[in-house]
Amino acid sequence: MDLQESSTSDDTEDTEIEPPLLRKEKKGRSATMCPKVTKLRDGEPRIIVSYNSRGQPIGNTKNDLASYEGLVARKVRITYENWKAVPKDVKKSCWKALKVKFVLKKDERRKRVSAIGASWKKFKSLLTTKYIHPFEDDPERLSICQRYMKR
Repeated sequence: MDLQESSTSDDTEDTEIEPPLLRKEKKGRSATMCPKVTKLRDGEPRIIVSYNSRGQPIGNTKNDLASYEGLVARKVRITYENWKAVPKDVKKSCWKALKVKFVLKKDERRKRVSAIGASWKKFKSLLTTKYIHPFEDDPERLSICQRYMKR
């Protein structure tokens, strides 16, 4: 009963109107740093990857492996036209980076390097979407980007 009485009274004129609550901006996804994997030192045992009957990585190690592949992919230069244009020695160093942290099968090299290539393509696409497409109507800014891409 008290609620009805207070809502019909004219007390609302005397109170100050509070400003709306400020909304915090949502944080989007960010690049993984893989602390669990990157903090492994040389003497520490490598992460053992579990496989199912089809030879696909499974379990928690699957997620760690995929995240670390993305981290390795971000270290490859984006100036290459596509993944086929990336030199073999760069791809070999990517494979070695995985082998340092994970126990992997030898016959899995092609799959893992291919997965790194897919992550690299996704990363390069993200950069293009974020830094090139918003400025397509501004040729002056785009010329600055293209100057760096020719290096």
